[in-house]
Parts: sequence; structure tokens; C-alpha cells
Amino acid sequence: MNGLQAVAVGVALGIITSLGLIVVYPPSDAYLLQNPYWDGMSTLRHDFSLTGISNLLYLSQLVPSASHDALLIIGPSLPYTKEEAAAISGFVRAGGLVVVADDFGTGNQLLALMNMSSRFNGNLLIDPLYNIKAGPLPLITQVNIPGVHTLAFNYATYLNVTDPDSTILAWSSPFSFADLYHTGSYIQGDPLGPFPVVASIHVGRGRVILISDSSLYINSMITEADNYASFASIVGGRQPFIDTSHWVYSGTTQAKQLLVYAYDLVSTLDLKYALVLAAGLLVAIIKVGTSSTSAPPENDAQKLSRLHPDWNLSELQRLAKERSSISSASNGAATSE
Repeated sequence: MNGLQAVAVGVALGIITSLGLIVVYPPSDAYLLQNPYWDGMSTLRHDFSLTGISNLLYLSQLVPSASHDALLIIGPSLPYTKEEAAAISGFVRAGGLVVVADDFGTGNQLLALMNMSSRFNGNLLIDPLYNIKAGPLPLITQVNIPGVHTLAFNYATYLNVTDPDSTILAWSSPFSFADLYHTGSYIQGDPLGPFPVVASIHVGRGRVILISDSSLYINSMITEADNYASFASIVGGRQPFIDTSHWVYSGTTQAKQLLVYAYDLVSTLDLKYALVLAAGLLVAIIKVGTSSTSAPPENDAQKLSRLHPDWNLSELQRLAKERSSISSASNGAATSE
């Protein structure tokens, strides 16, 4: 193997190793179902068989039984299209349950496209008295969800509920306030609680549940207070699906998704054999090309000329030819005797 081939093999091994690490290493993007860290939702995925939906335009095909299924929209960052909003509206009107958990994302944009008037307020909710460890982690104690007594929020907002046929399911405490000026403490002019933080709105034959905190069900928060029980109670035995198409992914996660897609593509039977054949053919071509382009082995004259550049190559080749002729003549005489 010459130097160029060694470099090529090293680069190939490096690429293969890097791709392998990308596939094996768990993603760390917020909310991802495969993320086992504090801001992922691997617990929810494992315990409730939560399934991701990457294209809402196929919602009716992917989730055909609206009355038995639930669609979660948690912490969306990217805007929704009219077609996506229409698909969600069609699902809920057919009897589906849609849970929108957001605080400072694009939840309001989706609600507007769905012709709903309720909104996520957008101001930070702080409770200096009822909280877990700090004011921006308010403890919600006024809850009207079966089996749930308290909820633990994490840098949340609150709701402005104006849709007809709405029911408030949870309120912040009277000591809570909206941090209008981002001071972290109450000052004159900050609105005082209680504020609605969870609401149920009937739409068609289904319901839309609004939760003013996108962190309620991440791994680090789902075990706080009765957050876990609230998910089970709200979903109520329906099969939960979650929109995964409106989060912003890191470059590593995008590469991982691309590799998984490529693997799924290669796993199709016909294409698999075609790629194996193509790989074998490529190896054969490389071998043939290497053998055809390799330099012929050096003779004695060439070796001497390389070791002694000041020696005359033509003279060395003439001497080598004469020596070869003498050696052949001697061998012929020995044979005749």
C-alpha cells in the first residue's frame, strides 16, 4: 500500500467512525423523544409509547382514528402553514384531542390559523411563595384535573382564554405575578394572579387543551409534583402522537436523521442488492486500476542507478545485458555437456 492509498484508507476509516458515533451517540436537542438528558422526552416516549409525526399534512393517514388518538404540540419553534393548521383542525373537529403546550414559541401563530381566539400571554409567570426552588418555577395548586393536585412549571407564561365553550383546568396562586419588566421580582404595574395556566376548549367533536408551559413533560420536570399523572389523565388512554416537524434541530441531529433515512432506504431489498453489487464492482475497479497503474518492478541496473545517481544508466543497462548473455551462454554449455 503506497502513501496515497494509506491516506485514503485513513480518511475513509475516519469518516466511517464519525458517522458511527453520530448514529450511536444520543441526540441532545430539546424535546426530542430520543434525548435521555434533562430537556428530552425519552421518559414520555418510553412510558406512553409516544410516536413522532414529521409531516402534519399526512395526519389523517397517520392518525386515522381521531376519537382514540391524541396529538401533542410541545414547544414549537417554527411557524405553521395554513395546510398544517387545517389538518390539525380537521383532526380535532373529528373528535381528536390536541394538546398545545407552549410559552414563548409559535403556539399563538397556530391558534390564529385554527381560528381560535385564546392565546399564550407571553409574559414570564413568577410566584415568590408557591414554587419549587425559585419564583420562575411556580407550583400550581389550584388544579381541576382528575388525579392531579399540583403541577410544577418551569419558566412558563399564562393564558388569555377567550374562546367560547372553554373550561379553566388550572390556575396559578394569588401570589403569582407577570414579570412585565423582566426584573425577577414584583414591581408596581406587574399584573397580579391568579392566572389561568391550563384550559380545555371544545372544537367540533374534539378538544384543544392549552398548557402555558412547554417544559411540563421533559425528563427533568415530568417527575415533579403531579406532572406525570397530569399527562396520563389528560390523554386518558388515547394513543399519543407528537409533532416533531416544528423544532429547530442541531447539525448533528440533522446528520443523524439523514443517516437513519439512508439506512432505511438501503434496507429495501432490491436496492440493497444493487448497492452490494455496486460496492463489489467498485472494489474490483480499484484493484484493476491499482495493478494497471503500478510501476513495473526495478531491474538491477535501475536499482544501481537509483542508489548511485552519478552512474550512467545506459552503461549499467549495457553491462547487465552482456552479463545476462554470458550467463545464458554458460548455462547452454553446461546443459549440452
